[in-house]
Amino acid sequence: MSERYKLGDIDNEQFYQLPKALFTNPFYKNLPMSAKVMYALLRDRFNLSRNNGWVDENDDIFFIFAQEELQEALNISHPTCVKAMKKLVEYDLLDIVRQGLNKPNKLYIKKLKIFTSMGSKKTLLPDVKKVNANKTELSKTELSKTESIDSGSKPSAAPTTKKHKERRFVKPTVEEVRAYCEERQNNVDPEAFIDFYESKGWKVGNQPMKDWKAAVRTWERRDNNRPRYKTRDERLRENDRELERKCKEYDSRNGQKYYEDFKRLLSK
Repeated sequence: MSERYKLGDIDNEQFYQLPKALFTNPFYKNLPMSAKVMYALLRDRFNLSRNNGWVDENDDIFFIFAQEELQEALNISHPTCVKAMKKLVEYDLLDIVRQGLNKPNKLYIKKLKIFTSMGSKKTLLPDVKKVNANKTELSKTELSKTESIDSGSKPSAAPTTKKHKERRFVKPTVEEVRAYCEERQNNVDPEAFIDFYESKGWKVGNQPMKDWKAAVRTWERRDNNRPRYKTRDERLRENDRELERKCKEYDSRNGQKYYEDFKRLLSK
């Protein structure tokens, strides 16, 4: 029989984080409970990637969570798991990037949206448009929750006649990449960097690149976390040194013995 909690108990249990906005924000009113709980599990795996600095070429945090693992953790069937993931994508809470070649999909958790009376209803799902947005518990309380702020929205922005224009991406030259790499004193090969993204159409995953310097920094971290690539000449020199070491070791172990045998043969 489980014990009841006492006032002085120290809680050492671990918990999944289930954001309050999934229940208080009308936008997520009809999101299935299975999808909400799945979001908590995915958020936990996301924190692991964040703590370890696992990001893609665009500095976006990604993680791996196989469907089989999710099914087992949530004790749900494969169709239910697929349906819940599709709902998270539909509600703009999850991005799934397929890698192909039998590699696992990359998953990107997304920030929760806010819902206020000043927000436009054009971006809401049909069933959410019917909700009255003038509720004080949403317009005041939820605005202060940083976990529910969507980076793409500005809840209290004043009306403006000019739309903000995103700066158009301009692909760098080899010289620009080389200068930036020299500034950061990294080992990124500028030519290899340019050739790689030229072949990809200057896309990161399936999205257009926004910041090539961020991509350089990602390559830099990737190179720092794995052994440096060795040139053919370096490998040959290493092989020669290893062969020489083995020869010396062999000679020191067997040379005197063979020399004595050779002396005996000459004396006959």
